[in-house]
Amino acid sequence: MKRRNIFRFYNAVLGLVFIVFFLFGASSIIVMVRSDGFVPIEKIVAEQQRDAILFNSPSSSTYRHKLALHKERAAKIVAIGSSRSLQFRANAFSESFTNLGGVISDLGYSEFFVRKLIEVHKPEIIIWAIDYQDFFDNPLGKRPWRTEDDNNVFSPLGFAVTGAFDWKTYWKLMFNGEVFENFPIELMGLSAKALGDGFDYDGSMSHFGQKYDFLGKGDINYTSSRENLRRGILETSMQGERARTVQPWALESFKSLLDYAASENVIVIPVLVPSSPAVLEIMDERPETFRLGLDELREKLPHYSPYFADFVDPREYGSSECEFLDAYHGGEVTYLRIVLGLSDMPGSPLKSCVRRDSIRHLVKEYENDIIITEGKIGSRFKNAKRVNYSPMCGDI
Repeated sequence: MKRRNIFRFYNAVLGLVFIVFFLFGASSIIVMVRSDGFVPIEKIVAEQQRDAILFNSPSSSTYRHKLALHKERAAKIVAIGSSRSLQFRANAFSESFTNLGGVISDLGYSEFFVRKLIEVHKPEIIIWAIDYQDFFDNPLGKRPWRTEDDNNVFSPLGFAVTGAFDWKTYWKLMFNGEVFENFPIELMGLSAKALGDGFDYDGSMSHFGQKYDFLGKGDINYTSSRENLRRGILETSMQGERARTVQPWALESFKSLLDYAASENVIVIPVLVPSSPAVLEIMDERPETFRLGLDELREKLPHYSPYFADFVDPREYGSSECEFLDAYHGGEVTYLRIVLGLSDMPGSPLKSCVRRDSIRHLVKEYENDIIITEGKIGSRFKNAKRVNYSPMCGDI
């Protein structure tokens, strides 16, 4: 009898464990469905061309998403690069434009992506946003690209368990299908629904959820302090060869991409994109340690392309600390300044493709801000309160 009771107890425990796992598994499936996890990316990008929708999901392959968007829009001008390319927007151009940024994480894979995008549709001009730090890394070796979406129904649960977003967000998505009540636009994808940020119809990234409070009640929060920035720059500067010289393999990769694009009659405009004024000021304190060979790089790259553009120092074209999303990502106003600068360069292929008067007006009106609250999506946030600043931004 005693042994039978023990077996009953074990069976009850196992049954309870099974029920718990079943319920959590079911909840993950519900979150997956409510966050559009089974909607084909081709359908999402098509809907974005018609309606005001932001999309982003950790389950979605950015590579596949951007190629689908490229096929849908078939633009004359595209932008590529890391997350630091995502503030180039279509409204700055008088010709068709798509932002294909966010895919390239290092120079070694840049040409691979360019070959793929040309295969899908050949643009006339590619704006290549380059992170100067990439020229000082060692080769990263072969890494598989995630070219397919992750359709694992337990992924949402995994993101909650690993802290990608909190449990409160998870349960809100499961029960309500949304985290932000009465959000001004539609959100599709797990990240967009959880954070309120996502890719716009043109492939650029909007950060209304994390940088703004559309209800106007949020407290102001700050990005990294000057002390944290200085510590990070110092630690980066101590990484062996990275502190001393431009890497030959990086220059070879850079040249190889330019040569391939030229063989396809595609113009590439390589742009060294900026770090914030605070970062450059810290680097100026000890250029022999902090600059990571930046001055050397700025001398070398113009020899590889007549269209090379150096916008690494925002102080040179009037962009302030307040116009940066964080220490290494300029906001929309900063990138409008860059587009205007690109069109002003002698012999620029963009000279007739840029809305110069409109950009000048917007830069003047939104000086010291990060996002333009106009257009199909931006206008919905006209009265939103900005709540995210650099502590070096000055009086707020």
